[in-house]
Amino acid sequence: MTEETADHTHDTAPSTPKISFGYAVLVTEEGDVFVERDTSIFSLPVARQATLLEVRRYTSEILMDLQAQSAAEYVTLRLNSQEAQPPSA
Repeated sequence: MTEETADHTHDTAPSTPKISFGYAVLVTEEGDVFVERDTSIFSLPVARQATLLEVRRYTSEILMDLQAQSAAEYVTLRLNSQEAQPPSA
C-alpha cells in the first residue's frame, strides 16, 4: 500500500485583495465631517476614485448594518430585563 501526498500551499503569504475603490470619512476635533475620495490617501493600491453615488450607497449600507446591530442589542437588553423581573401575581 502506498501513500500519495499532494503539494501543500500553506507556506504562501496571503495576497492583498484587489480594491476597486474606497473612500475615507474624516472627523475633526470640532466634529466636522469630511469625505475624502482621493486614492493617494490609501496605503493599499486602489484602482479608481469612488463616485459620489458609490459613497452614498455604501455609507447607507454601513448605516443600515449599524442600525440592525443597535436594534438587536436593544431587543437583547429588553429580553434580559424581562427575564430578570419576577412574574407579577
